[in-house]
Amino acid sequence: MSTRMEKLDSFRREVNLNLAFGPVSEIELVTNEAGECPVIVALDSEPLSAVLGRVRAVGGAGTIFSQGTDGVRMVSMIESGCSLVEPGDQLAPGGESNFGMFIDYVELHPDGVAIPAAFDRPAKARDARAVDLQVA
Repeated sequence: MSTRMEKLDSFRREVNLNLAFGPVSEIELVTNEAGECPVIVALDSEPLSAVLGRVRAVGGAGTIFSQGTDGVRMVSMIESGCSLVEPGDQLAPGGESNFGMFIDYVELHPDGVAIPAAFDRPAKARDARAVDLQVA
């Protein structure tokens, strides 16, 4: 699997199977205003802007699973109105940032990180952590 899209497709299948039958089926997914639970997959090496674009495409809220060299991590994206945002925990994504760097940053901020300009409404990333997937 050499292309990014092939890797994403394979990872998407693995996440979907694990959400349906595996150990992550117990994870509480983010629910949007329509009552849906969007799941977004990413690679740690992808540009942050590309992953935020996928989150924007599903309405700005969802659960993101990301695959990197050290395993799989997840992060929840919610509307910042759903919880209090600390003024110092805001991030203006830079053009050179990859998604793995973003998750590293969120892991350092247990109360979450506000991303004020990424979506139509202010969003917040929180609950970044490693997850164990079973090989699909």
